[in-house]
Amino acid sequence: MKKPIYAIFALSAVALTVAAAPIRAGNASATGDYVRSNGTHMIFNAIKHKDGTTTGSLLSESVSGFITIVSYNDIAFSADGKSAYLHGIVTYATNPALIGNESIQKVTDNGEGGHSTPDAVTSVRSLPGIWTFPGSIPLLDAQAQIGIVSGNIQVRAQ
Repeated sequence: MKKPIYAIFALSAVALTVAAAPIRAGNASATGDYVRSNGTHMIFNAIKHKDGTTTGSLLSESVSGFITIVSYNDIAFSADGKSAYLHGIVTYATNPALIGNESIQKVTDNGEGGHSTPDAVTSVRSLPGIWTFPGSIPLLDAQAQIGIVSGNIQVRAQ
């Protein structure tokens, strides 16, 4: 019998919040808790600190129970401030062959409310060294973004 993952998500959300330094005025960040159209639940938090370093992580669980955790090491923002590009390394995966792979996401905050376009995401996972960051951002921009079906993404490119 499969164990419910809700407790893992709750604990992971707390861990993500605790792991990242507190957001202070002026720190650029991207955060989200959402479900993609394929049913994958994702929780992430990334902060660009005043010294230029980035901290944060991503927890992803597919409907089949596949779990991936990414530790973020860089973040960049689009010129309009609506999108964040997140780069990190897979530190845990149900499939151990993915550990050490690079993970790049583009998350877009399309505003709040029922009349706004849904927030959207693009994700790429590859072997180390294939994608460069931020050099691969134009390639990521060329990928179609997927709207989220529930949840929210917040981008603060201050």
